[in-house]
Amino acid sequence: CGGPGLGPNGWSHPGPLHASDGRGRSGWLGWLWGRLTGKAPSSSAVSPYQAALNGGRHAGLVKNYGTRSTKDIINAIKSYEKRAALHEEKLADPENFVKNWPNLRQEHQEAILRNWQYEVALYREQAMVLRGLLEARGE
Repeated sequence: CGGPGLGPNGWSHPGPLHASDGRGRSGWLGWLWGRLTGKAPSSSAVSPYQAALNGGRHAGLVKNYGTRSTKDIINAIKSYEKRAALHEEKLADPENFVKNWPNLRQEHQEAILRNWQYEVALYREQAMVLRGLLEARGE
């Protein structure tokens, strides 16, 4: 789930320009650092929308949706929220989503759970960016 490519050990990653660990590590390094430390997308004093406007994380999302209709943006927000909710369901009951969950090594289970936590945070952040875009338009 999550992105255009696979990283080490088959992990899905969000792509070279979408990951950041909040310490200036972006792209592949940010993604890898997040994987190794188990950290989800950072929350800072600057809103995700403002960070994207300043050319930071999710700048491409703002650029992509900046000229789209309000309806398109609302649909995208709903989609991100739906994805986040699905991953929260997975976190609540992983046995329903992963075959042989009880038989997986604990490290493997923890890695899967970290990935889902990361993706919940990522999808929520992307929805926040798009909400910020709507607010900036006065909608």
